[in-house]
Amino acid sequence: MSRDVALREFSIPFIGLKLGETSFDFEIGDKFFTYFEGSEPTEGSNIQVEMVLDKRPNMMVLDFYVEGTIKATCDRCLNDIDQELLDEFTVYVKFSHETGEMEDEDDVVFIPANETHLDVSQLVYEFVTLSIPFQKGCRAEEIGGPKCNKEILAKLGFFSDEKGEDDNDDNNDEDIDQRWSALKKLK
Repeated sequence: MSRDVALREFSIPFIGLKLGETSFDFEIGDKFFTYFEGSEPTEGSNIQVEMVLDKRPNMMVLDFYVEGTIKATCDRCLNDIDQELLDEFTVYVKFSHETGEMEDEDDVVFIPANETHLDVSQLVYEFVTLSIPFQKGCRAEEIGGPKCNKEILAKLGFFSDEKGEDDNDDNNDEDIDQRWSALKKLK
């Protein structure tokens, strides 16, 4: 199946819409990501994107709400987790009669005034990708819980007593390089 056919649902025929808000819902699964070059392979994606299109006489405002889960590896314990996604984005679509002013900005997209459809597949892809946290991990209440790999966390010293380590700083004078001992006197 070609990319254009597979992503047809993301082509919005805005010309027939009345002024005001119209809502569109998209279900994003693993296959969606395969249509974008450079996309990281995903497995177990279950993402819902709601797009509210507010059509105005000379522009459109698109509000995207991303919610769902994606399979990831916890950066702390290395177990597989369902990473939650929850984010929202706004894009302004302006109509242009001149080709010179049609350079897109971060949150403004220019389209020709005679255009009848708006393909939002690239925007949906970018917003879902931006919703994935840079650091993936178990939720705070799950750390050390039954889903965490306690063996890995123990090797990393995650459960070590940090207070005890700080108290021993004064007792480790012999471990400190003599060149730095002069700084100890500044306390």
